[in-house]
Amino acid sequence: MVKATQWLVLSATLVLSACVPQGPEVPSSAYDVVHAVNMESLPNQQWQLSDGVIQLSFCRNRVNEALMATEAELRRWRYAQDESSLPKQRQEGVQHLAYLYLEHDVMLWQVWGTFSSQLYRVAAPADADAPSIHHALAALGRDPSVCYSSLDSSAQR
Repeated sequence: MVKATQWLVLSATLVLSACVPQGPEVPSSAYDVVHAVNMESLPNQQWQLSDGVIQLSFCRNRVNEALMATEAELRRWRYAQDESSLPKQRQEGVQHLAYLYLEHDVMLWQVWGTFSSQLYRVAAPADADAPSIHHALAALGRDPSVCYSSLDSSAQR
């Protein structure tokens, strides 16, 4: 009876885990670049940031939740450069940012995030043209994974 119960619980777990929608698959190289940029204190010698800030809310609460972080937490993670200090679910959020980078050529650098939305600056290589916040907003606003997008005029540099 115990083995039958264990088998039933295991089967139910496998079925239910298969029902959880997964985020988009991205090559590890894209993930690595987006993750590395988001672990840096920017601007620096390699990367510049947009003056403006974009507010985004993703249609999947799992992505919003994975990107939850206060400005102080992000600063601490960037300073420590310690992978073990990051929440386990953060990888799913960064994977979605890598998907947006591949789809729209927009590198997002997170300023902060709540359960419902996040603020981002657009990052670009230091030797490239200044990142266009309006181009980024137009591209990201059309993406089906983004439920809300706007320019945030309240954020200061």
